[in-house]
Formats: sequence, structure tokens, C-alpha cells
Amino acid sequence: MGLIFRENWDIKTKREIISRIIPLYRIRGTKRGLEEYLKICTGYNVEIIEEVKCLQIGIVSHVGKDTILGGLPPYHFIVKVNIPGHDTDFQTKRLMIEELIDNEKPIHTKYSLNINGDMK
Repeated sequence: MGLIFRENWDIKTKREIISRIIPLYRIRGTKRGLEEYLKICTGYNVEIIEEVKCLQIGIVSHVGKDTILGGLPPYHFIVKVNIPGHDTDFQTKRLMIEELIDNEKPIHTKYSLNINGDMK
């Protein structure tokens, strides 16, 4: 199944993944599969954006917030993660999320990670 446990996962997370590994494996490499896997592993609200709606200032896009001109490059998606509250271990969590995405995404795709509005 390609399952790799991280040392810092609690027993609840490990049990959740084991109990759902077959259904997750069936949708591996899809938007829904990656969203569900990230939600289970991190416990955070995760949203994946595969396409960007056309630019309409104030309706679909807001200047300086979520404006993307020309759409996304081919095979590119955005992963938005909402980490609630003030986080003192932000960099460690970012690295964990990036590792999970890299292990689960289709190899030919690229992504941008947006954590609480931080686009890097």
C-alpha cells in the first residue's frame, strides 16, 4: 500500500490510517485521495485547488490576496492548509506536510503549498 508511518504520529492517527488504508489506496493520486490523507495525517483542514477561476476582481479574486494571472501551469495544483491558532513549530509542520505531499502526489505534478495565507 506504500504506507509509511511517521514517528511523531499518535496512536489515533495510525489507527485511522490503518482502518482506511484500502479505500485511500483506491483513490491514491487523486485530489480527493490527497486531501483525505493529509487531513488524517495532519489533523488540519486541507483544500486542493486544481484550477483557478477566471479573474474577476472583487468577485472571484482579490488583489494582493488570491489573484493569479494566466491560471496555473499544466499539472500544477495548490495545497491550502489551515493550521488553527498560533503555531510555534511552524517549520517542522511545513516540512512534514511537504514530505507527505511529495510521497502521495503523482510524480509528474508540481504544487504550491499555502499555509494560512503563506504562499511559498
